[in-house]
Parts: sequence; structure tokens; C-alpha cells
Amino acid sequence: MANPAVDKMKAIGLKHGEKAVMSLAVVLFLLFVVTAISKKTIEMKPEELAEKAKSAESNLAKVQKNEDILKTITDAGVKPSTEFEQIVVKQQSKALNPADYIVKSKWVTPEPGAGLIRDQPELIAVENLYAFPNRGGYLVYELDAKGNKIVDDGKDPKAKKIRLGKRPRNRMMGAGGSGGSGSMMAMGGGQPSAKKKAEEEARIKRDENKLKSSLVGEVDAKTEAEEKKADTSAAPTAQVNYKETVKGYRSVVITGTLDNKQLKENYLAALKDPAIAYPNYRRLDVERQTLLPNGTWTAFAKVDANKNYDVLDNLPEVDEELVPGAPGPRLDALVDPLPFPYAGNWAGVHIAKLVPKDRREIAKPAPGMMNGMAGMPGMMSMSGSSGAAMDSTMRGGGSMPGMMMSGSSGSSKDSAMARSMGPMMSMTGSSSGMMGGSSGSGRMGGMGMPTGAPVQGEPADVTDFDKSEADEVMIRSIDFTVKPDTTYRYHVRVVVFNPNYNRSDVSPGTDTESEDLKGPWSEPSQEVTVPADIAAYAITKAKAGGRRKDQVTYQVVRWNPEDGNTVIRNDDAGPGELIGTPATAEVPASDGSGEKRILVDFNSHRFVVDALGGVEPLASSFKAGPSFDVPAMSLTLRPDATVVIQAQPYDAPNEVRIEMEKNYAQELKDSKDKKKREPGMMGSMMMGGS
Repeated sequence: MANPAVDKMKAIGLKHGEKAVMSLAVVLFLLFVVTAISKKTIEMKPEELAEKAKSAESNLAKVQKNEDILKTITDAGVKPSTEFEQIVVKQQSKALNPADYIVKSKWVTPEPGAGLIRDQPELIAVENLYAFPNRGGYLVYELDAKGNKIVDDGKDPKAKKIRLGKRPRNRMMGAGGSGGSGSMMAMGGGQPSAKKKAEEEARIKRDENKLKSSLVGEVDAKTEAEEKKADTSAAPTAQVNYKETVKGYRSVVITGTLDNKQLKENYLAALKDPAIAYPNYRRLDVERQTLLPNGTWTAFAKVDANKNYDVLDNLPEVDEELVPGAPGPRLDALVDPLPFPYAGNWAGVHIAKLVPKDRREIAKPAPGMMNGMAGMPGMMSMSGSSGAAMDSTMRGGGSMPGMMMSGSSGSSKDSAMARSMGPMMSMTGSSSGMMGGSSGSGRMGGMGMPTGAPVQGEPADVTDFDKSEADEVMIRSIDFTVKPDTTYRYHVRVVVFNPNYNRSDVSPGTDTESEDLKGPWSEPSQEVTVPADIAAYAITKAKAGGRRKDQVTYQVVRWNPEDGNTVIRNDDAGPGELIGTPATAEVPASDGSGEKRILVDFNSHRFVVDALGGVEPLASSFKAGPSFDVPAMSLTLRPDATVVIQAQPYDAPNEVRIEMEKNYAQELKDSKDKKKREPGMMGSMMMGGS
């Protein structure tokens, strides 16, 4: 309810307010008029103004003596400087350089739609990340106490032993190959024997198994359809020989793919110029998590790249690459090289769908190949399709004055002659290899500065780097810092050179100060466990008829960190027994002298607590009748006092165990292949490939 007093005041205001305002305005007007009339006017005649101006001009023109001026300054407390001349000379010696104040780029007024404004390209994450453990003995340079390579004077018997053994695939010379592994057969008179044919078929089978193990992922129908629808050559350069040795390393290989097509589209949208719409890949950043005993994961931590480069920068030779290099899907900056394995073989290191079809298959000898060159002394024939020996690098040297190779190159067996090939060798192939800008140390491509640097004025676009035209490019990083019996998972991101570094013709908000741009992290890889140096796998129930009926057959895998050799032996153990004991086993040899039977300590330091499995009746009340086979299972006590379950359904199909078993069998076979070069055997050679 309204207040009566307020309503009364409101009514008065509405009725008399306008009159009150007008009255106030009239009073103020009259007050201002009276004040103006009563104000005294300025009384100055023109003659007076002229006299004052003349007096002011006289004062300005009056000359003052220097003594009077100095006295006035001194009386005011101002002391003149006695070092003014020295100050002037000093300033002249450090005169400003006008060039330092020139703007770095020309004055540009970007206009929307005029094509002058550059944006920041959107980076994408790596996909299809996969991790696989590897162990082996790899060839590296011997280093002195200061970390320098030791020159090989040819007097070290150990170095000679390595050179006569299993030969490397890639040295300093690079040539394209088309895939597969080759065969090398000394040609003499007569027809090949049945034994030679059987050995050749066995070799092809072994190479097929190696190739299958090295691939990861599947080849999709689109890739196969496109497959249905450069020749490089170079002469080797002489170099100093350094001592080499074989060392054992554990590692996890991380592979994946990057959508290079999408990334190029992003660059084109950002930079507006198709000629420069290529990512300048710098490196991969890799981080990993570690699984703790309580089942939780640590935070992602950066993998120590410098420790990995201690291995990758110290390689005399590298293993074959099946994925073609630039302009194909393999670029140095994103792919770590593969140390050549003198013990063991790499697994899960190539992306299957990026490997050309002719490299995914082992070529069979053409009909008549084994006898086509019969009767020609000193001639040899090599066939195959893998580009193994010539695909990356091999070291020149030896006494061969000239050689010509065409087609594809061979496997590690075929490269027994790699070191002896002289500087006059000529090689041709069917696909790009090392000389095409691929392979080599990941540090060279990943850690180096970009080719070309911004110069004074508007920076020019950097274009001198490896570019891939493939829709997808391969990434591969090798982590040599892993520990045995430890589970990890990884994620990676791509780092590229900033195409807008130090530029001004960019849209607002574009990063022009960072030299590198970092992409998003990928999704984590699957869990990967590095096997213990002595690992035991429950593979079946022990056969009946032994001294005990409650035993399980374990496959004990022992890896030697010194030379990288893996040795495998089966051992039966039951409750209360230790898994693995010292026993004689066949140990592979890398010098071609054949396997050695020596005493090996297979002690796994694990005790069996309980075990079950084997043939069991359908019901315990039945004395006879139907039965079924129960998979072997056991409780095992570890050295850290934890008890773990080991079961045949998990251990028997374990892909890491299967790969180690296959590699061990392969190494035993390779140990029997002696690679000594016989006099006169290298006189002439012709290679052909599919």
C-alpha cells in the first residue's frame, strides 16, 4: 500500500515541477548578465602594446658576455664537465650500427583472402602403435676409455673371427632391392645334387619364417589392390676399418603409422602453397609407463634418447629394411635403424602393409637356375627379391676391381662378400634403398638442425629435407634401456620443424618463435613384457612314466647378456622342485663353426608350489570310462617371495616365447653355415633378381 505523504509529494511535483525549473533558469540567467556588466574592462591603448613589444624585443637582442653567463651558471652550483671531449671520443668508438635496426622482414599488410596469411598447421597423432620385445647380440664398434673407436690393424684374432662368421646384410653402399632373401650358389660343372636342392628348399623355408616374424600387422585389401595396379647406384668410398664386437642388448621396438596424406592436407590449408606443403619431420618423442607390483602404472616418463643413441650411433652395419625409403613411407627422422643381429633375429620391426608385395615373399629359384651356369668356372649366381644385402649399407674394401649387380639383393647369407667388394662396384636395383634418403641413424634425421635456416629479411621456406609421397609413413623407435622381467607400455608423438619460424606473414595467434612443433601424444601401446634373462614357461603336463606323476614340463629360456645368445631347454618339475638345473645344451655360434655343446646354468630360481593337469577321468567315481585332457597349471614361488600362476593356455601360445623358440632353432641351423671366403671364389659374379 502506497504512503500518503509520498503520493502527495508526487502530485505536487507533477503539477508545479515545470514551473520551478523555469523559474530557476531565469534567476541564473539574470545573475550571469549582472556579473558580466559589472566586470571591469581591460584598458590598454595600442601605443602601450607597441611599447611593451619593443621592450621585449630589446631584451631578446641584448648581448651577454661569456664571463657573465659562466658566473651565473657557477653561482647556481652547476660545474662544467672537464671530460666532455673524452666522452665524445668514447661514444664515437661505440657508434650505433644502423644495420642492427633494420626490420627483419618487409612491411606487409596481409589482406584476408589474398593468400598472404599463413596459419599454423594442425598436427596429428601416430596410430596403430605396437610394441614387441627383442633380445640379441648386435655388432657394434669397440670403444676405448674415452669413447672413441679403435682402429683395426688386422692383428686382432677376435675381429678376424667375426669377419669369417655370419655376414652382415648392409654396409656403406646402398642400392635398391625388390624384396625377399636371395640365394648364393657357387657354380661348377654338372647338375645340382638332391642334397643341394634340399638345402636350397630348407633355406627358402627358413627365410620365409624370418620374414614372417619380422612383419607386424596385416596387409589390407586396398593395399593389395594398389600393388596390382628408382633405380639408384653409388660407388663405395674407402674408409678406415675399426674394431668391432658383438654385444647383447635387450630392447622393445615400438612401431606405428602416421597419416601422412592428412598431414600434408593440413599443411596445404595452413601454408597456402602446394610446393611447401610437406612436413619436415624432426624426431619422435617417446615416453613409457612401468607396471608396478601392485598392478598400477607409473606416470609416463621420457625415454632416455641419449642412451639409445649410444647404441644406434655406434653401428658398423645395419639390418635390412623392407619398407622403401623416401619418397616412400620410411623416413630417417621417424625410423631408428636396426643393428645387425649376429645372435637372434628381429621381430615386429616392419609394418606389413607398407612392405611391397615382392618383399613380403621369398622368391623361389627359377627353373634351371641351379644348372644354368654349369661348367662356368669362377661364376656365381645370386637370386632373390629382398634387397637384404644391398638395401642399406655395406663397407667397401677388399680386392675386387669391379663388379656389377642388378635386380634385388640377397639375405645375410648372400652378403658374405659385402666387405670384399671394391670401390669400383656398380649396383642397380628396383626400389630405393639407403642412397635414396632412407635408413641410417635416427639421430641423424631426428636430432639434427633443419637444412637451411632463416636469414635476414623474410625467412625463405625450408625445402631441403626428405619428403614422402606415401599416404602413410612408418614410425619406429627402439628402446634399449628396458629391464628384464618388467612390463611397459608406450606412447609417442611426432615433432616437426615449425614452417612459420621467424616469419611475419602469419595470422594472429600463429607460433613464430618456437623452432619445433610437437604433435599430440598417441594412444598407449599394448602391454609388453621384457622376458627375464632366465624365463620358464609352462607348456604341457609331463609325460607319464617318469619318476613322478605331478610334474609339469617347463620350457626354460636362458639369454646371455654378454653375447646375446639364447639357449632353450625343456625341464620337468613338480611341487617342491626347482625349475631348471645346470645341463648340457647346444649354443649357437656366429663364426660359422657350428653349434657348441656346453654346460649352461638353467636355474630359474623358481620353485613349484603345486601343479595339476594331464588326463583326468570325467568323474572321480568312474574307475574307467571317458576322460579329458586338463591343461597344465602350476603355482610358482619367485625369488621375491611372490607366488604366480603359470598355465599352459597362457604360456604355450605366448608369441614372445614362440619367437624365441623359432629364433633359437634358426640360429642353430645358421651356426652350421660356414662363411669363409675361398681363394678365387670372388673372381666374377652375376646377380639376377625377380
